[in-house]
Order: sequence, then C-alpha cells, then structure tokens
Amino acid sequence: MIIDVRQKNVFDTEHDHIALLMPTSGFIEDADFKGFKLGEVIPDKDQGKKIYSLICWESGKKNGWKKAPQYIASCLDQIKIPAGETLAVVGSFGVPTKIFCGTIFEGCDVKKILKAMHGAVNEFVLYNCSLSKEEIFRLINS
Repeated sequence: MIIDVRQKNVFDTEHDHIALLMPTSGFIEDADFKGFKLGEVIPDKDQGKKIYSLICWESGKKNGWKKAPQYIASCLDQIKIPAGETLAVVGSFGVPTKIFCGTIFEGCDVKKILKAMHGAVNEFVLYNCSLSKEEIFRLINS
C-alpha cells in the first residue's frame, strides 16, 4: 500500500530497502538482466542498500507494460522488510514516452499500475519523478 509519495533520489534517503520495477530482460546495453520471468523478485545490494528488482514488465514487446498490474502487487508482497523499516519503490512509469527511452512505456496504464501497487499488503513510500502525490492518490481513488 502506498503510504507516501516523494520526488527525490531514493539513494539519498533513509530507506535501506528499495524496489525497482524491472523488465524481463535488459533494456540498458550493460545491464545483466537476461531471461527473468514475470513475477520474480531478484534481490541485490547497491550503495549499502538492499535492492529488489520486481520483474513486472516485458521488454522488447509492444505493450510490454500491459501485464504489469497483475504482477506488481504479488512482487511487492514477496519482499520481507524488518519491523520498523519501510520499503521504497521507484515508479517512473509516468514519464511521457517521447521523453524517456522511446517506446519503453508503451502499453503502460499508470492508473491500473498505481491501483495494483496500492493493493499490495506491504506498505511503502513511492518515489516518482513525474506525478505529484495529489495526482497519484487522485488516480488511485478514481
């Protein structure tokens, strides 16, 4: 469940557990993402923080984000966070398609994705680069 929305660099925050919405394979030339399955959660560490790659969209496919809502909440709920700590989730899916990576967000239904995220059992802070807190909660509640 989304408990707050912030617009800043998640690595410069108090959060030690960070989830990223990631594709089934790498879309960045140097990325080591090859052949993951939708619904997987891949743990890692970076800059002293625990990173969780939530494999929830299909790269290299037209409308690769179309199935994302059905996987996001289940991925989020696979993560076990110690008591007293809060998960941070980076959600940059609201960036206009023409500005970021060509057609990377084709088929992305932001409203469905936000509702799926908000339906997760785990509470988390959403870090987002393009939508305000008010816009996000308006979409969730509409």
